[in-house]
Amino acid sequence: MKIQYKAAFIMGLFGLIIVLLLSVGYEHLHLNTVIDKELQSLHKVSNEIAQHLESHIKERVAIATTLSSAPVIKNALLKSNSKFSALSDAERITEINNRNNQWGKRQRISVTPLSGAIWPMPLQSI
Repeated sequence: MKIQYKAAFIMGLFGLIIVLLLSVGYEHLHLNTVIDKELQSLHKVSNEIAQHLESHIKERVAIATTLSSAPVIKNALLKSNSKFSALSDAERITEINNRNNQWGKRQRISVTPLSGAIWPMPLQSI
């Protein structure tokens, strides 16, 4: 084999190795870039969802705070507490369990705007 052909073969092989190394390196960098962009996108979406949920929670807390500070509710609570404080411990536990069972068996139907605001609403898809 002539030296000319050997040199051409070595240069071709060297060029092929360089092209393969560059291709593998580019593919690796490209994959990392795609993963990083996707991660940033998911992070942004999760932050937006978190802010959306936080605003809903703050809204519900504001409603609950307003409702709990109403004099009608405070008076009803004081009256109920005075009735329960007159009972013995065993009677109080029995009464609370009975009322919990009754409350759990009821269907949650929004009858008034107030009861519609009290019952939690399902989360809406974003």
